[in-house]
Amino acid sequence: MERKLLRELSFLFAVVISGILLEDKFWCSNC
Repeated sequence: MERKLLRELSFLFAVVISGILLEDKFWCSNC
């Protein structure tokens, strides 16, 4: 149970990180 939660948490973390990186690239290409 705990391991599954950890996996979901790390997946969510990866999604957030990639989203931030993509947003940074988008803003950079806009400026």
